[in-house]
Amino acid sequence: MNTDDSGAENRRPRPSDATATAPPKSKRPLTGRLLKPIDLSGAKPRDVRAQLALAPDESDVLAYAEDEFGARAAELNEFLSLPRDARDPEQTAKALIEREFGIPRDAQN
Repeated sequence: MNTDDSGAENRRPRPSDATATAPPKSKRPLTGRLLKPIDLSGAKPRDVRAQLALAPDESDVLAYAEDEFGARAAELNEFLSLPRDARDPEQTAKALIEREFGIPRDAQN
């Protein structure tokens, strides 16, 4: 233990101290579709139901949800500076962890 002339302890910070408590880099806010929840009431009828002016059924709602989720995933990847067509959920998860907690994407486990 090192002490100065006044008797106070001089403790040199360990590298792990700085990285463990460092706040994440400034985060820009989410934009566009990433801000809004998916509203399933926005589903439109498809195929024959659209031609007959019928209400959307369960398959239409499911297709709408899949389309919206895919569009949001692509927008999230772009927001995180990943390729829009990236399909690796681990890559997206690492980018989100880096954004939220400041842990680098290539950090060892």
